[in-house]
Amino acid sequence: MSNSLNRGEIFYLCLEPVREGHASYTHVIEIIQGLEKLGWKIKLFRPSYSDSELPSFFTRIKEILKTQWSLVYSKGRPDLLYIRCHPFGFVVALWAKWKRLKVIQEVNGPYEDLFIAWPWTRNFTSFFKMLYRRQFQWANHVIVVTEGLKEFIKKEAKHERVTVISNGVNTNLFNRNAKTNYALPDQFVVFFGTFSRWHGIPLLLNSVDMPAWPQKVKLVFIGDGVEKILVENKAKISDRVIYLGRKPYKEVGGIVAKAIAGLIPVQNIQDRALTGLSPLKLFETIACEIPVIVSDQPEQTAFVKENKCGWIVKEQTPEAWAKAVKIATDKNMSSSIKISKKIITSLSWSEKAKITDKIIINCLS
Repeated sequence: MSNSLNRGEIFYLCLEPVREGHASYTHVIEIIQGLEKLGWKIKLFRPSYSDSELPSFFTRIKEILKTQWSLVYSKGRPDLLYIRCHPFGFVVALWAKWKRLKVIQEVNGPYEDLFIAWPWTRNFTSFFKMLYRRQFQWANHVIVVTEGLKEFIKKEAKHERVTVISNGVNTNLFNRNAKTNYALPDQFVVFFGTFSRWHGIPLLLNSVDMPAWPQKVKLVFIGDGVEKILVENKAKISDRVIYLGRKPYKEVGGIVAKAIAGLIPVQNIQDRALTGLSPLKLFETIACEIPVIVSDQPEQTAFVKENKCGWIVKEQTPEAWAKAVKIATDKNMSSSIKISKKIITSLSWSEKAKITDKIIINCLS
């Protein structure tokens, strides 16, 4: 493969909904745009409900199968198949093995992510692990977002073809000078992204009622997900909680840039955090030169310590989070946070795309 501006065609499969406000949207769109700038032609296959509200479970399964059917019977033969790993992606992975296509699997979490999001799947643990494991084993290369996941995948796949590419940030959208037209409180901390069960939403909602919570500081939420109803209900009864709803990706940075701090209270539910965390909101927040307050979890804790970009909450209690927010409002404490421009540049999605590009070239050589 040469470094010309016409490198070939990639079929990109994402069976998760690619919806603005969700991490999957950001990762998929940014990597695709980065690879296209480097000369790749990308054809994205995704469920048709990605741009609307999530349908019923059976409709989602139907769309997942339909999406894979569309890929299998698409005209032409891609140079490479890039799969954002999903248990039902096994169908296309098996087809690709039969067709002897080069495949890259991108893995963003351990098996527990599936079992927590869809509790009924735990009744078929061995089956779903098999669906994942086969895809890891068949892949020409596996891309993961943390060092912990790398070791986990190497063990499951029984090969060494695994590379860590952490999540990134679009520095054109997330920066200190990002603007917003939304009416915002004078002082606030922010949580943005998907309201998943492991994101500690109840912890934050309870923290605003603690005595340590700064009286004039509001808690702003941006996004949606399974725990959206909790946020909506709290916003109705507490003047300290403001829910802005799900916002377009390009508009989030301007809100974050006005915050005192970004909150990242990811919880280690059913040991899902043991393989390490690389949350998008961590990098997007510091790209706005805003400090972060994070839960004490592998890899994200190390990142915050190494780069001195925020505070770590050891105890996962509402009181502990309220105290952390109070510390962030202290000007003497916040003035000690100096976020390096060099770190921000290294985290850009364009840099992540360049690393991905090299892996693709090596797979095809």
